[in-house]
This record gives sequence, structure tokens and C-alpha cells, in this order.
Amino acid sequence: MRVFQTLILLPAVMAGLLFAAAPLQAAAPAVRSSAPPAAGQGASAQTLIKEFDDLKRDRSRSGRRDLWIDLEERGIALRRTGSGENAAKGAYYAARAREELSLRSFLPSDRREAVALYAETAKRHAASPLAPKALYRQAELLRAFLEKPAEAAALLETLLTRYPQAEEAPKAAKLLAELKKDAPSGARPFAGQTAPAPSLTIKNILWTGKKQRGRITLELDGPARYEYEYIPPNASTTTPARIYIDIPGAFPSQKLMPSITPPDLPVSRIRLSQSSKGTRVMLDCDGVRAFAVRAPKKAPHTIRVEVSDKADITGGTKVEQDSAPDGGSGRRGKQGGGEKNAPKGNALMDQLGLTVQTIMIDAGHGGKDPGAMTGGFVEREFTLAMARRLGALLQAKGFTVLYTRAGDKYLTLQDRPDIANRKKADLFISIHLNANPNPDVRGLEVYYLDMAKTRNATLVAARENAVSVKNISDLQVILSDLVLSSKLEESRALALLVHNGILNRVRRAGFKAQDNGVRSAPFYVLMGARMPAILVECGYASNEEDARDLRSEKFLQSQAEGLIDGITAYKAKLARLTGR
Repeated sequence: MRVFQTLILLPAVMAGLLFAAAPLQAAAPAVRSSAPPAAGQGASAQTLIKEFDDLKRDRSRSGRRDLWIDLEERGIALRRTGSGENAAKGAYYAARAREELSLRSFLPSDRREAVALYAETAKRHAASPLAPKALYRQAELLRAFLEKPAEAAALLETLLTRYPQAEEAPKAAKLLAELKKDAPSGARPFAGQTAPAPSLTIKNILWTGKKQRGRITLELDGPARYEYEYIPPNASTTTPARIYIDIPGAFPSQKLMPSITPPDLPVSRIRLSQSSKGTRVMLDCDGVRAFAVRAPKKAPHTIRVEVSDKADITGGTKVEQDSAPDGGSGRRGKQGGGEKNAPKGNALMDQLGLTVQTIMIDAGHGGKDPGAMTGGFVEREFTLAMARRLGALLQAKGFTVLYTRAGDKYLTLQDRPDIANRKKADLFISIHLNANPNPDVRGLEVYYLDMAKTRNATLVAARENAVSVKNISDLQVILSDLVLSSKLEESRALALLVHNGILNRVRRAGFKAQDNGVRSAPFYVLMGARMPAILVECGYASNEEDARDLRSEKFLQSQAEGLIDGITAYKAKLARLTGR
């Protein structure tokens, strides 16, 4: 049976943002023009800082992991062997080197290491002017990339208390105010309160058994609440029977694969779906007649799922194998961990963020970045007008609409998904206007994040990323693994529905829109988004026919309405597959 994969939600290895455009190239032996001064000498800190600045500016070398690690190690050596401000600079620039690396690697492990190095700097060198800088950068990483606003706020309050005259104090006060404003209503204030309990980790997933009967065990590092649900197979979508286990506040270990295929079990696949609020474990069950989900007292901090192709599980739930006619819900189960009152319906889906309500619209370019300027169009102006048009229509449909920019404001490509992540948007839609040196090239294109498979997709990505085609080629090599853990399948499904919606609307309105299909490319503006994300190229301003259509109010309205058709179709598909 073919498995419908639209809803694969993969752990956010790419959670975070890329501040620099340079790709992270494969490691090669570090080469320096001369040996660094001996650690502890006065010039060694100056040399370290200069080489840091030079590497950060050098686009051809700043993507090399080995060079950043080399700088970090030299900074740590200086911290150990140096004295006074020299040692403080070594500690601080070791942390800076790891932070710069993390902004290119997207790896949470690099970000956590940078946080640890900044913490070490602030602790060991509290009297140095670099201590408040280390506290501020540590707080920024915790807020922007590691989703720990309470910890970030505590650090900012420490900075303001200990270093009220520091250069970073005004920025810290402003950021602290933003964090308090964004704190959920009813949440404990940051100051003078105990930090929230750390999230749980799903440490391991084990399985045992055979084709007729098996057991899946989820190992956590603490007691967890959970709710489970059985969804019958759906013949219309060829979706197999599934068992969903929702675990709020728990997140998978970095070592866990997002998709596991256990051999010779009634469960054909185990998948992990992660949002900012918790994890859903999805089991594809072929031929299961009975199952049980338990938290055994003899095995604390585990959730155990037993499955069988016979109705022979003591205390288990018997299920029918007949397909659900509409993909509706099957059997729901209680929560564990001492919670007796499970949310009714699919309330946990809302808690886990598996819904479509809040949409972030990104008007491409802006401010000092005009985008494409051809055919009488300025892309930054066109995209803002289109974003406002789309937003008004979405609000009329009952959606909550947010904008990355509401005016002619410059944002980096990495700021945009960061805003969507912080606001916990359900979808990210980036609006653009295309251009090509060949005036005959025209048509509608919708993109999602993946490797570019055509020459034209590579050219479009290079233009939108403001890098060379060579940079895109290098980027694709190192993105091949990272893209696997983005919301690729969901984004692709959304792109297909949006593309079809726009094409149908504009053609029904009498326009001969050329169909360039749904394409994939490594767009920086989509990287790091923790929700399905697409980029819509509304047409080629460099083409005479497209430019004529793009000046038409009827055409633009049809495009916006078609885009909404795609979004509502995606929401409906999500509802069918989850039984909402």
C-alpha cells in the first residue's frame, strides 16, 4: 500500500537562521599565511581578532567549518594560557567563532556550544568589558535559535543589574521588554521567578517482535503526558491505518532519525513530527487488529506501544481494518503521566501546532533592496502591494495574518523566517516578482525548499539569494542532508495546491498564463522556517506579456484568490488526514 506522505513533519535540524550567504563547504586542511604568535603574547589576541574579521568577510573561505573550528581552538588556547584582557578576548572570540559557524551550519549543537562558550566567558571574565557582550550574545542565541525566552530574559536582567553602564545595556533593555511582551498571558514573570522546567527529551526508540506481533518503546528522560489516537486506513487517499502519540513538552534527541523503518513488525514505519510545543510520534500500521499504549510502572519514563495482527493483547484495543470512508478519526486514548482528563477531540493537535490558522506573508525585498527593476516595475513595491491584497482576502476568510514587513523596510533574508518562527506562524508565504535576461522567458512558478533540479531554478535562486550560480552549486552539496529534515513534503504539498489554485483562477479569468510548474531550489528566505514554507514568483516583469498581465487589477486579484484557494485546500487536506 502506498503511504501518503504529505504530513511528514521532520525535526527542525534547520531550526534557526542563516545570517551569512556563504555556503558551508566540505572541510579541507586549514592554511594560514604565517604561524600565529605564541599564546599569551600581546599580539596574539589582536591576530586572532583580525583573522576572525578577515574570515567573516571572505565569502570564499567563510563557509569552511575547519577554519572556524581552528579559530575557536586558538581562542580557547589563549583563554587558558593568556592573562587579563588577552585571556578574555580569547574566550570571547572562541565563542564568536562557534556562533559564526552555527549561522552557516544550522546545527543546534553548534548553537548550544556557542552559548556554553559565551557563558564561560561571562563567568571567568566578569570584570572584562567583554562580559556584558557575552551575556547579550548568549541571550540572543537562546531567544532566536534555541527557543528559551525565559533563560534569555534572565541573562538580560543579569546584564542590566551588573553592567548598567555597558554599551549593550540599551539593547538588552529593549530586548527584555520585547520578551516580556511576547510572554504568554498568565505566564510567570521572568524576574524573581524560577525558570520553567526544562523540556523532556525522547532519548531513544526501540522495537522488538516479529511480523505478527511487536512492541515499540519510547524512552524519555522524565515522566511525560501523552495522548494517543488510532486512525483507520483511508482507501480514497491510500493512507494506511495509523497510531498517533502526542507528547507535549517532549522533543527528540538529535541522534534520532525523523523516519524509521523497523524490520518485520506490524508497524511499517515510525515517524517523528516536531513543533515548537512538542512531538507527535506516528506509527504506520499495516494489518494491525489490536494495540495498546501504556506507560509501565516497572519501566519509568517510557511509553510502550504493543501491536498485533490478532485481537490477542490483554487490555488492549481491538480495531477493524475496514477503511474509513472519509478518513475520520478512530479510537482515542487517555493521557498518561497522571493526567486523567484528556483533551477532547484533537485539542492536542492545536497544542502541538498541527493546524493552519496563522499565516505569515513575506513581501520580498524592501528598503535598500529594491529587487527586480524592469518593465516599469520595482519588485519591493509590487510585493508589498500584493502582500496587502492577499492579507486582506485571508483575513476575510477568517485566517490570522501577519507580515514580515508592513512598509518599505529592509530585512535580511534570514530575518524573515525568524519572524515567522517567533510568531509561531502555521504557514510562510514569500511573494516575489521574477525577471530574466531572456525577455522570452515568462510564466508562473511556485517554489519550495530543496535542491534545484533545473538550470532556471538555479538562476532564480541565485538572483533571490543575491549570490552567484557557483555559490548555489556549492550550497546544494551541503544542503542535501539538511533539507531532509525540513518540512519538505508539507511544503511541496502546499506549493502544488497553491500553484494549481493560482493557475486555475487566472485562466478562468481569461488570462493565458504559462504554467512553469512547481519547482524546488535552495532559497535562503525559506531556510530555517519551522512551518511549511513556499515562495511564489508571480510572473516575469522582464517579459512583455507577463508585464501586461501584472498591471491588470483583474489578474492580480485572480492570483491572490487562487493563492487562497491553495491555502484553504491545504488546510482541508490537513483536516481530512488528521480527522479534524
